[in-house]
Amino acid sequence: MERIDEDLDLHAKKKKLLRLIDAQFLAGQTPDLPKLQLRLRELKLDNIDLEISRPRPKPILSIFS
Repeated sequence: MERIDEDLDLHAKKKKLLRLIDAQFLAGQTPDLPKLQLRLRELKLDNIDLEISRPRPKPILSIFS
């Protein structure tokens, strides 16, 4: 069960990393302020913390014979 939770957390972190990269890209698109110097920081998967969201559903185990 722990491995499943770890896998779900890793997947969530990857999705959050993509959202942060997109937000960073959009923040850099400021044609109306050409002299604005933005310092973009490097985003890494290790630095991402997941916040509390909806609870995960409990797994349902079915065995068909």
